[in-house]
Amino acid sequence: MWEETFKTHHDSKPYGPSSIGVDVNFLNFENVYGIPEHADAFSLRSTHDTDPYRLFNLDIFEYDIGNPMALYGAVPYMLAHNEQATVGFFWLNAAEGWIDVLNDKLNTKVSRSLEKVTALATDTIARFGDW
Repeated sequence: MWEETFKTHHDSKPYGPSSIGVDVNFLNFENVYGIPEHADAFSLRSTHDTDPYRLFNLDIFEYDIGNPMALYGAVPYMLAHNEQATVGFFWLNAAEGWIDVLNDKLNTKVSRSLEKVTALATDTIARFGDW
């Protein structure tokens, strides 16, 4: 059912389609910044009641302001900052994905999900504390 053929290559996908996701909690951080290439605010808004931020490489000529859809590239890098520390999270995966952001006054939760994975090549880099 999941098989694909392209020219002479045949992919039987014996285990069906694959995907990967990750949840990141920025504890004691009110705001998170990053994932550029979106026509939205610098501080990422909560996507609880809206569409998630889309990460996808494409070229958009005209776009709406305040829209979480991708514009050009997908840069999956986020920062959170408070008086005690700066935290960064980088998720290197070329597949299309979506990022949900849930903000409250004390914490920010970020979920990256629904990514197609054909060959898992993911690097996650985080830095905690003072530089």
